[in-house]
Amino acid sequence: MSEYWLLNSTMFADLDAGSIIGIQGLGFYRLQFQLKVATRNTPEEQKITVMNLAGELSVAGLDGKQHYLGHVWRQGFNIPLSTSTHVGTHHVTFEIELDTARLEGIERIRLGGDLKFYLNVHGVINSVQWGAQQSNQVILCYPANQSAWIKILEQIDFRKTLLLELQLLPEGNNPVYANAVKHLQNAQTQMLQGHYRNAVSECRDVLESLSTILGDEKEQTPETLKSWFLDAQNMSKEQRIRLMRRAFKVLTNASKHADVNAASIEWGATDARTAINMTASLFQLSTEL
Repeated sequence: MSEYWLLNSTMFADLDAGSIIGIQGLGFYRLQFQLKVATRNTPEEQKITVMNLAGELSVAGLDGKQHYLGHVWRQGFNIPLSTSTHVGTHHVTFEIELDTARLEGIERIRLGGDLKFYLNVHGVINSVQWGAQQSNQVILCYPANQSAWIKILEQIDFRKTLLLELQLLPEGNNPVYANAVKHLQNAQTQMLQGHYRNAVSECRDVLESLSTILGDEKEQTPETLKSWFLDAQNMSKEQRIRLMRRAFKVLTNASKHADVNAASIEWGATDARTAINMTASLFQLSTEL
């Protein structure tokens, strides 16, 4: 959707929101917002210049409520944009750096759906004809549907890092764990798409795969839950982690079945996020033994 700059009720430039690009940094993530500015032709004695371009960025999720993200700056030198006797086209890029906490916040309001970013662009307008300077601002909307936003997350490699900053791939990328890694990646994808039950279900498959690889079933399971903890003080680290895996499988098992009890359990974004974090943590603990 186009917006425009005005000076004394006269339109002198049209603004069109372009694409959003994600860039991975070292310890941070950068989003770039492309903006096309088409200046209209004006006589030389009526030349208009826009200086000191900057902006503020907000985002809205499914409920439409806007949440402030921070200040954006113009990439490169902040060269003034001016009209001339000919129609001109200028391409401007605004940037913002986000940390993991702010990206997690965006995911919480997105709830597996679409987003809308609002870029408030402001600057100082100077006119040869009128002499005086005046401030000006315009708000542009950048829609990001589910698939577009997931693509941006892929660009910044955010999908490879979970909320606890645990890498999905164990050190050395051991091919033995390839199937478990695939299920964990699927869990992340399902969560991003808003399929929370499926995300928890994929976590169950991760734990099942790890149990097979690490030989959990070879060790005799105690007959009652109480007996699991009778000699807990004498358990080795490996035995304690195995017990954690088995206990967590009890929770995730419910996402795999359709009996009356399992079907009555609802799975939401918090459940999926927590399940992925716990599974990733158990994954890391299990593969580092």
